[in-house]
Order: sequence, then structure tokens, then C-alpha cells
Amino acid sequence: MDWETRLAADSNYQLQQRARNAAGILASQPTPEKAAEAERVLRLIDAERARRSLPGNIASFLEAFPLGFEDPAYRAQERDDKVAASEACQAALSQDAFQAALEGDEGPLVQAIKRIVNQTNLIQGSFEKPKLFDAIQDPRYSRPFVAQLGVLLHGPGDVAARLEEFSEFLHQLGIRKWTYVTYFLFLHDPESCLFVKPEGLKKAVEIAGYPLQYDSEPTAELYRQVIAFANWIRSHLQDSGHVSLRPRDMIDVQSFMWHMAPTGKFAR
Repeated sequence: MDWETRLAADSNYQLQQRARNAAGILASQPTPEKAAEAERVLRLIDAERARRSLPGNIASFLEAFPLGFEDPAYRAQERDDKVAASEACQAALSQDAFQAALEGDEGPLVQAIKRIVNQTNLIQGSFEKPKLFDAIQDPRYSRPFVAQLGVLLHGPGDVAARLEEFSEFLHQLGIRKWTYVTYFLFLHDPESCLFVKPEGLKKAVEIAGYPLQYDSEPTAELYRQVIAFANWIRSHLQDSGHVSLRPRDMIDVQSFMWHMAPTGKFAR
């Protein structure tokens, strides 16, 4: 394995350790060959760190999508399905729809919720989707779930506080996860709410060097910090000097963060 491939697979901590080792070699009066190799490793580490930085990710995003957020390939691969799911969510999960479901039969709304989940690949398909569907179709939980989701999307007060209340409810069902807690908010209000995929968020925060301490329990305070981070990314994209990288909404921000920090089989 060459150094470029090895360094690309390293964590930031591992890069730091390799840099220290190379600097230690240079400080120990090495042979010319060892000194040259250590200097080469340090240059490659600097290049890898630059690639992982926010400016580096902006550059690589534009390599993949030269027209930025207006690029046809970007729209086809990242945006169009989320916009369609958002429109479906706003239409199907209206306040009137929740009121009708709770006054009558909640079953049709549960089926609409399933269709909205299946419209994107944001929630993992082989494990996360079935677990959510099992819970919301359980006769003990389907009606309470509909009621709590209605409060999350249409209730009074601060959205972050409503998120924490919904998180506590999902904990009772054994399915408290950031993906479930944020998915419907993101699609219902893509102007200001963000979908959170934990591993991707942690990687993006590390790459950006942003002071956010992740926790697996979704809380109001942490969601406020996540939104602050997303807005920080948004402002940096707006100020990048590229007109095509001005996010229209959090769909563009989330898609850029996915490019920064892909997970699962797409991880790099």
C-alpha cells in the first residue's frame, strides 16, 4: 500500500501520530535516505490534511459537481429525491391530516409516514427502516406515535424542545435515534431543520474542527448546536467566492456534509 492510500485511510489522530514520528526521525540525525522519506511523509500528511479541510472539501465538491448546487448531476444524485420527499411530507403530514387521524383512524396516516420514509435512502434500509416500521405499526404504539409526531411537526414553542420531547417518546418505544428524531423535521422544514446521521455528523465536525461534542442521545441543547454547525457550514459556503455554492436550504447543506463525510459503504 502506497503512502497516499495509507494516509487517506488514517484518522486525524493517526495522521497526527505519523507526523510526530516523522518529525522525530528528522530530529534524530537520520541518514539522508531516512530524512528524505520523513520529509516526503510530512508533505503527504500536509496534503491529506488540506484535502480534508473545509476548503479542500469545497474544491473536491466542485470537482465532482462543477456547477455546484446547480449541477444536473448534483440535483439527480443528491437533491431531487429529497425535494420530492419534502413536498410529499408537507402535503401528507399537515396539521389537518394529524387532526383527522386522531379523530378517526390513524392507519392511513401511518401508511403515508412509511411511504415518506421509503422515498429517500437517508434512513438505512435493511435495519433502521424495518425497526421503525415495526414500532409504528404495533397497535400499542401507532396512535401515540402519530400524536407525538404531530406535536413534533406542528406543536407550539421551540423546535429543539419539541425534538427532545419526541426523543423521550421514542425512547419508550426502544427506537430513540438521531435518524428517526430528525428525519421528519428535515423534510417538513428544510429551510431550518437538519437531518442528522450520527457517524456523518461526527466526521464532519472533526474535519471542520468545529467545537461540538456529539452524544447519542438527542437533546434540545445538542440539536441547537447541530443547527449552529450547519449554519456555520452554510455561511462558509456562501462566503467561498463561488456563486454556485450558495445553499438554498438545509437540503443543500446536508448534501454537502454528506460529501464531506460519507459513511457506510461510501466512506472514504
